[in-house]
Amino acid sequence: MDLLGYKEYVSFNGGYPSGYMAQAVYTGVTSGVSKTYSDPITYGELCRIIYNAFDNSIVVMESVTASGATYTKDTTTTFLEKYHNIYKGKGVVTANFVTKINGVSCMENNS
Repeated sequence: MDLLGYKEYVSFNGGYPSGYMAQAVYTGVTSGVSKTYSDPITYGELCRIIYNAFDNSIVVMESVTASGATYTKDTTTTFLEKYHNIYKGKGVVTANFVTKINGVSCMENNS
C-alpha cells in the first residue's frame, strides 16, 4: 500500500495490520481473495494480490500545508505505468518462438 501512495491513509486507519487490510480492501487490492490478515494464502492468491496492486490506481500528493497534505487519486495511471512504463494491452497471441497456431513456428527463420 505504501508503494501505491496510501501510506498516510494506512497510518490514519491504524497502521499494521488493520490499516493495511482496510486500505487493501477499499482499493480492490484483495479483490478475488477472501482471507483475513492472519490466514495463510496460496501462491495463486498471492499472484492475484500482486496483479491487483500493480493494476491499481495510485495516490499522488498534491501539496503540503501546516494543516496536512492534500492527495488526489490518479485513476488514469497504474503503478506499473507510472514507475516502470509498463502498459496494459489486450490481444491474442498467435505465435511465439516455439510454435504458432496453424503449425510450426516461422519466427525462428525470421519469416
